[in-house]
Parts: sequence; C-alpha cells; structure tokens
Amino acid sequence: MEYVFGDVAIALSNVDRVMFPDDGITKGELLAYYRDVAALMVPELRGRPLSVVRYTKGIDRGGFFQKHYQKHFPAWLDHVEAGGKTRVDYPIVDGPAGVVYMANQGSIEFHIWTSRRDELHRPDMLVFDLDPPDGPADVQFDLVRRAAVVLRELLELLGLPAFAKLTGSRGLHVIVPLDDAAAFDEAGALATRIGALVCRRHPDQLTMEF
Repeated sequence: MEYVFGDVAIALSNVDRVMFPDDGITKGELLAYYRDVAALMVPELRGRPLSVVRYTKGIDRGGFFQKHYQKHFPAWLDHVEAGGKTRVDYPIVDGPAGVVYMANQGSIEFHIWTSRRDELHRPDMLVFDLDPPDGPADVQFDLVRRAAVVLRELLELLGLPAFAKLTGSRGLHVIVPLDDAAAFDEAGALATRIGALVCRRHPDQLTMEF
C-alpha cells in the first residue's frame, strides 16, 4: 500500500499495527488521518525546524523524542542546520508528503520552532504554554480555558492579537503573531514580562512556577 503525492510515492509500513489500543486505531487509519489533515498542517510546519515524538510500537509502548535529520530520510525531505553551540540538522516538512512520511516513521507529535529557516534567529510568534494542575480532566480544562481568557484580555490591552491552539494534551497554547523583527532573547524577555504581569494580576489562577 502506498500514498502518492505528485512524483513522490510513500510505501506504508505496518498498517495493521494497533497504535491506540483503547480505541483500536491502527497505523493505517492514523496515516489516513494525517493524509487528510496534511493540507491544514503544512502552513504551520513550512520552513520550520521540526522535532517529533515517535511511537513506533503504539502509544502504550512509550515514545521517544527525535530532532535530528536521519541518514535514511529521502532526499526530497528538506532539512536545515540550526542551534547555538550544539548544531542540529533538523528536518523540515514543506508538503503533505513530508507529513505522511514522518507519520509513517511513527511520528505522532510534531513540534516546531517559532521561527522559519529564512530568519532562524527571529521568531514570528510567541507561545504561552498553559498547563493545568493535577485533577479531574473537566476541572483541569476549565482552569486552562479561564487562564487563556485572562491572558488574552491582557494581550488585547497591550495591542497584541492572540489565538488559542489545543496542544493535544491537557492544556492550551496561546499564540501571539510577531513580525520577526525581534531576536529570540528580546521576544523571550517580552514573553517573560507578560507572563509575570498576568500572574501578578491573577495570583489565585496563574503561576510561572513548574
């Protein structure tokens, strides 16, 4: 079985393997899902160094974090070297074929940089990662939702647009688009000041301690 994207054909492997045992979802079904949503994912992934969490035997067997471009990756899959003292050759997914290829490697979680390859040292977004304390799932998410609202209210006062994004786990990401004029240290300092301010305004709801 294979999926074809233009001149690229991807042979699917182990399509009958059960990846989500509680729901009986197979790798073949997971690959079909990534094929179907690839067009929505690619604009978010394009040009960004990518790290993944691979679950090669299913989510119940544990996964591992991978950020290095592998020698066996096909030549059509782009990559870029990035980092500080320790340089890493990261894969870059610029099209649906890349999404499906990485999923076929067992990648379920896709983690991107906040900058793109043409301006690696200048982020084009801030990400506020909101995670709940331990507790019942419905209570946890209500806390996160309310935290996102008060953060958005502060960002609006500062003239910064913000968008919420589900993380796939228990929390939310609040995304603030940037014009990539600032370097990472400047953007990080801004995010820290905003985080400290919203925590001071709502000390009963928010903390930066973890």
